[in-house]
Amino acid sequence: MRNGDFTSSPTLRAGGLRLDSVAAGILATTHPGVNCVPDSNHLNSACFDPNAVAIMNGYWPLTNNPAGGFLNYINPGVDKIDQRDDSYRVDHYFSEKYRLMARFSYETVLDSPPAAVWGANPAPTVTQTIGQTGFNSVMRFTANISPTVINELTWSAGHDKPRLRLQHAELPDDIKIN
Repeated sequence: MRNGDFTSSPTLRAGGLRLDSVAAGILATTHPGVNCVPDSNHLNSACFDPNAVAIMNGYWPLTNNPAGGFLNYINPGVDKIDQRDDSYRVDHYFSEKYRLMARFSYETVLDSPPAAVWGANPAPTVTQTIGQTGFNSVMRFTANISPTVINELTWSAGHDKPRLRLQHAELPDDIKIN
């Protein structure tokens, strides 16, 4: 298929390749005198857009699963997750009437899946890291005013900061697109 031969394509519809009038007109203008669709199973590789070919060759590796029926590339990578969680707590008893509790939790996570899984997945060779830091804290002061009245003041805060980064998504050097 990379050379324009779609004879063995399991997804080619009955009747083969067909161009509408707009596509045929664009190819005739872009490649005058060249028959871009010589028959219903082939495209003339001389009519391929060089940028599309460079992107395909740069991002889509050759198939590695011929037994799968679709001649797909399968990414056998693993998802690596590094995570650390820390929590700290302090309890202070001023007296039987006054207590203070404070807790702070902090988490860092770095997820490195074998392919881009968050957002658009442009190609199986594009990878990403998903980094995240977050914290949660609470402070509580309790006052036993009387046997029937308890006053409690609670303050809490939380924050989460995800960072998504793509790797291997830079355009190849031979791409000429403005």
